[in-house]
Amino acid sequence: MRMTRKSCRAFSNSGDIPPRRMKRPRALVILNTCSVRENADVRVFGNLGYFKNIKKTNPDLILAVCGCMMQQPAIVKRVKEDNPQVDIVFGTHNIHRFPELLANYQASGERVFEVLEDDDGLVEDIPVDPPATPSRATCPS
Repeated sequence: MRMTRKSCRAFSNSGDIPPRRMKRPRALVILNTCSVRENADVRVFGNLGYFKNIKKTNPDLILAVCGCMMQQPAIVKRVKEDNPQVDIVFGTHNIHRFPELLANYQASGERVFEVLEDDDGLVEDIPVDPPATPSRATCPS
């Protein structure tokens, strides 16, 4: 849940990305994964299958997958090879880069996979408080 809040806050407070590079997505889904729960991979791939059909009828939908499960190379490989509906994948160590990864996807139209193996130290200034202005996106509290 904490990672979900951070992803949402990072996106809604992304003032560091030039507006011309950052298009407002028509629909954005961030699937935050957790590998701690039993049968977590079955559940994630089931959800990805659901979004495969949604993406066919709504090709403008941007589907991002993040979380600790994305730190597992075998899972990322399977997402990359078997799930073309996934546009962006990032792990737990680069959550702060989500707005930039989104902007890169929007600019190029190419899928973005960025999973860092290790944390390069502390990342300062990741927003953790709700944005001051209301937005259309809803962030879990």
